[in-house]
Amino acid sequence: MIETLVTGLILAAVSGLTFVAYKHPSGFDKLANILHIAAVSILIGLTIWNIAIDKAHIQLMKLLQEGALDKAQLALDEISLPTGWIIATFLAFEFYILFLSYLPNLVKHDENK
Repeated sequence: MIETLVTGLILAAVSGLTFVAYKHPSGFDKLANILHIAAVSILIGLTIWNIAIDKAHIQLMKLLQEGALDKAQLALDEISLPTGWIIATFLAFEFYILFLSYLPNLVKHDENK
């Protein structure tokens, strides 16, 4: 149920951004700057989160004995975020925003033919 909702919201956001970029390119330029800042801020926040999880793991290794360490590792793995997916999502979003910023030039070029 929640996956359907999230997918629908993502599709609505993609459609809305594409519409704004196509119909209102000057307004989208302002929005694109805000989206870049938001994306970089989220990337930094998620990176800090993963670094904190790694630091917690290092500290737990010093304090826990062998049997409890496995349980602690499982608990940390549950709240850790996959770094590869974070970076891939960030890059895909940035390239999409870059494409939308360039979209008016593509459309203008096609209309001149």
